[in-house]
Amino acid sequence: MHTSPDVLALMALGEVAGSPAEQDHATVCPDCSQEVAELARIAGVGRAATDADALQTPSPQVWERISAELGLSEHAVTEPAHVRDATVTELGSRRVAATGSSGAGTGAGRRFLALAVAAALALVAGIGIGIGYQRQVTEPQVRVIASAELEPLPKWAGTTGKAEVTTDGRGNRELVLRVSTAQPVDGTLRVWLMKSSIRDPQNMGEVRDGEARIPIPQGMSLFQFPVVDVSDEPPGDTDPEHSGDSVARGALA
Repeated sequence: MHTSPDVLALMALGEVAGSPAEQDHATVCPDCSQEVAELARIAGVGRAATDADALQTPSPQVWERISAELGLSEHAVTEPAHVRDATVTELGSRRVAATGSSGAGTGAGRRFLALAVAAALALVAGIGIGIGYQRQVTEPQVRVIASAELEPLPKWAGTTGKAEVTTDGRGNRELVLRVSTAQPVDGTLRVWLMKSSIRDPQNMGEVRDGEARIPIPQGMSLFQFPVVDVSDEPPGDTDPEHSGDSVARGALA
């Protein structure tokens, strides 16, 4: 079972939340760790706002989409000028009904609170619903989530390289690698992901002209296989196992 979305949201804000088991799961689970990273990025955008960031006035269609998403009543969208008070009042009433009190509550009450916070973030940051700052903030869809400097093995002194793991925000990850050897390679350079103990090498693909861009399988955990290894495989080698001749190696962080 995945870690609760409420706990993931609090972790993204830098709070200590959930049980030790939930925290451990969020650390090793690719889906949960990805969600924490996405929420942390959104929180960072909100925190970066200054007094110079004037808000645009949303259209009635925007309020309709917010109301539909939160399941609010019609009065919350018929008078945009008062939608803030209407929305807060209705969410507050639902939260009290769900928890049985006006306190912080848990379960359904916390879920309504999370939805209210999400709506507020959307209004401030303009994420996904067309509301933005007059100073438009743009970010590339593809971003680096881990990297490693590749250190040469003794036989290959002078070799340099770097590996990066990128994501497109949809859970698709890619291993991007560049390596420059200090001496010619007679065979083929191949990329591997290994455990921290330098065991169980996973064959990822070849390096061509000093570069490689390799999709990482959805079920593969980089917490379990954090070491990037580049090996020299002999000419004509069809053995799926590592040759044992590592050129450069580094740990993703």
